[in-house]
Amino acid sequence: MISDKLRQFIKAGSNPSFSEEDNRRIVVVNLFGFTGCLITVFLSLRALLANEVMLGAALMIASVVFLFSMLTMHISENVKSHVFAANLLVVTLMTLLLYLIIMGGKANTGPIWILILPPVTLFMSGLKRGLWMLLLFLLVICTLFFVPGLSIVEADYAMDFKTRVTYVFMTVTFLSSVYEYSRQQTYAEIHALRQQFEHQATHDPLTHLFNRRGLIKQIEPELARAKRQQSSTALVLLDIDRFKRINDEYGHDAGDKVLQGIAVLLNNAMRQQDYVSRWGGEEFLLVLPDTSKENAYHVADKLRFEIAQTPQQFESFTIDITASFGVSEVNSLVDYDKALTQADKAMYKAKQAGRNTVMMSN
Repeated sequence: MISDKLRQFIKAGSNPSFSEEDNRRIVVVNLFGFTGCLITVFLSLRALLANEVMLGAALMIASVVFLFSMLTMHISENVKSHVFAANLLVVTLMTLLLYLIIMGGKANTGPIWILILPPVTLFMSGLKRGLWMLLLFLLVICTLFFVPGLSIVEADYAMDFKTRVTYVFMTVTFLSSVYEYSRQQTYAEIHALRQQFEHQATHDPLTHLFNRRGLIKQIEPELARAKRQQSSTALVLLDIDRFKRINDEYGHDAGDKVLQGIAVLLNNAMRQQDYVSRWGGEEFLLVLPDTSKENAYHVADKLRFEIAQTPQQFESFTIDITASFGVSEVNSLVDYDKALTQADKAMYKAKQAGRNTVMMSN
């Protein structure tokens, strides 16, 4: 129970529509904002009790900004506001650390805290922007540490201490940069592989059209929209006539070439909002949103004519192709599965009628 609430609290602001990287940043900002707020409040109260008013006030202001950054993640659902909150957190942290360097913090240990800055900055702000921010921060602390005659720094640090803190900061920045670069490269490779696998799972490898799984995934929102708006969606199922004869006479490579040619023809003929898929074997299914079956019949007849008038070339052979079509409609009375069955039956009637024909469901 507690673990579930804690998990919800940490993931507050994340959204499945966001990228994995954005959701990860939201989680880290929530964690850092929460822990940073607690730590700075504790240190602030301790400083105030020790009568260190300026240090206590600075820490308290930082805790408020950390809390604000975290609340931004919880309230806003905009990625840009989340990026702003992450950068605000980094800038606040930098400002607090510069204050600790100038004032010295508790027993002049303030500069030690800058070592947490490189990994936080690089993750929150990204590699390129984070490196620029860290470079600017390094220039500022080098100015504070090593430019003679400055009266800004009130704490008294030994030269060896300042030198070592600077070297360690540069080393941690370098190692954090290498890690962040490696992490981003790994993420990019995994993301590319995931997209490749998803494409392979939803597309036919021969024609590069949607397969059954891919088509259903694509049209589900469209069918839901059509149902809400009570509009019609036409289905056109087509089958290449005597495809087995093509394979037997010219070989399977010729059959593959024919399928690829038909796929290109269908893709070029369809509207941008239409869906084209290889339904299986030599069958193709077309989904035409906002289209009645009467209008889809005319579309199918034009496709039938174009296929018949476009022989496919394979090596030195010219292969004449025809196709039979079945047309149906998804509407308020006929759901998708029933319409698909009707299209299949209509296509079978077109085969019985002599092929190279379009039939419409009753």
